[in-house]
Amino acid sequence: MAKESLKQYLNRNLKSKGTTAADEKKKASKYSSIAAAKKAGSLYYTDKNGKVMAAVYAGDLTSAPQVRPKARPLSEKQFVAAENKKLREAEAARKAKKLEEAKKYLESKRKPDVKGKRRADPLNLAGPGGRGTGLNKGGMARKKKKK
Repeated sequence: MAKESLKQYLNRNLKSKGTTAADEKKKASKYSSIAAAKKAGSLYYTDKNGKVMAAVYAGDLTSAPQVRPKARPLSEKQFVAAENKKLREAEAARKAKKLEEAKKYLESKRKPDVKGKRRADPLNLAGPGGRGTGLNKGGMARKKKKK
């Protein structure tokens, strides 16, 4: 974490309050400790020797607000490329989801395999004349052999 200097801290708080350092130092005589000054919202206090001091703890300086740099505006070409990338990612996610749904559907419809038994082929996936169908497979006609 970046450490903020005392000067930066005081200037930032003076600017946010809209006052000057001289005005804040005039109020310092009312407070004799950092805690009292902070509770009252003052930036300064007077120590036991009568010296005006900044009412700041070390922890206040380490927690500097993070300033994000402003993003540069994209050119039209970069913008289009970024949008296309988003669209491709969304399309890939949709396809993956659809594939998962199809796999789940097929798993739910699958019948357990039974060894040694042939099943009927209602969609004729094995083709006409598949093994055990008793149909001709097509091709050139032949003369029947006499017995």
